[in-house]
Amino acid sequence: MTSLGTARTFKVVEVGLDDYVYLADETDIYVNIAILVDAEGILAAYGNQESTADAPIGIGSDIGNYLTMATRHSDTSGQWGPELTISLPVNSTVRWRESTMSLNTQYRAQLYRYVPDDPNQDILSDVTAYTTTVNLPLPNDKDPLNPSLYSGHDYYWQATGQNPGNMSYHWSFMILDKNNNQLGYYTWDPFIEVTS
Repeated sequence: MTSLGTARTFKVVEVGLDDYVYLADETDIYVNIAILVDAEGILAAYGNQESTADAPIGIGSDIGNYLTMATRHSDTSGQWGPELTISLPVNSTVRWRESTMSLNTQYRAQLYRYVPDDPNQDILSDVTAYTTTVNLPLPNDKDPLNPSLYSGHDYYWQATGQNPGNMSYHWSFMILDKNNNQLGYYTWDPFIEVTS
């Protein structure tokens, strides 16, 4: 894959399940953002355009047709959508997770670069990817009320609110097929507000 350069990329950290699931205490605040990508729609609309990891296609005014971000209603000052504005207290954590409409079975969306509009901003920390092994449920046809468990991998992208302010940032993501072939690179620009 093409080099990602050094501009505000991320590092990957393996964490244990206890670090992943539990808060240190009841005052910790985590704002979880779920990103749902219509990979088939993006490929149909933009798949014939040339893109690379260093030159992703910017999905402009029609991004709402292909991508939605959702969080708890108490964490946003607007509606769910591609330009989700969240409010994050200083020293609190924001986590992003992405998936496709097929829940990453036929196509997979993978975030790979975070870039703030202002490279000198001190509102949000750098982004780190955390990976972990988790137990996930599966339907149990012999006992539907007691799902089976299997071990799988999960991850999320995380940053911390550092100082009050408003900022825009860009996420870049790739779309991969079920064989891990990279089919295209795309980008869009949501907003964040860090409160005191």
